Amino acid sequence: MKPPRFAEVLLESLGAEASFLEPLLGDLAERFALRVERDGVGAARRWYYRESVRATPHLLGDWRRSLRAPDIRHLAGVMLSSFFFTMTLLFLAAELAAGAASAMEFSPRALSAPLLPALWVLIGVTCTVMGGYIAAWLDRRAPLVSAVALGLTWSCSATAIGGLTRGNGALAWYWVCAPVILAVGPIVGGVLRLRAVARTGGLR
Repeated sequence: MKPPRFAEVLLESLGAEASFLEPLLGDLAERFALRVERDGVGAARRWYYRESVRATPHLLGDWRRSLRAPDIRHLAGVMLSSFFFTMTLLFLAAELAAGAASAMEFSPRALSAPLLPALWVLIGVTCTVMGGYIAAWLDRRAPLVSAVALGLTWSCSATAIGGLTRGNGALAWYWVCAPVILAVGPIVGGVLRLRAVARTGGLR
């Protein structure tokens, strides 16, 4: 009985060196097999996910210790590429939506006031999730780290802009929700990418 592949992929996605990661995965796999015999598959899978959470800080620590200048440049390149890919797709989607609205003689002004903020939130969530998915897709060594880094960068940027512009007339809830959406969305996108990878065999 093999460990949950998705959990293994999550651990592999944190960028730890193979010399650190492989023994850890091997030890978890052996202990998982013993747990299956003793406690059953369901309990063993729950145990494996708990152990994966406990192992995460150690794997991230190994990734941080192994960082070199080329790795930092690579991470920055992944984040910039993800941003431009996402903005390009957003622009194309906006142009298509505007063209469709024009063809149907529909004006966005016809939307009621409560619907407009909800529409912007939906667009924001979609874009951030897409950005995280793309970041994880571009980075083979540490895909989840790239998605998290993208989310934190977007969130900090939105917070800084909100502070500098003092809201710029936007509703207060927007400057509260925006940093959260910008931080969480890319992580969700990265996890979705890793789910797709787990179905095809993983990062190894």
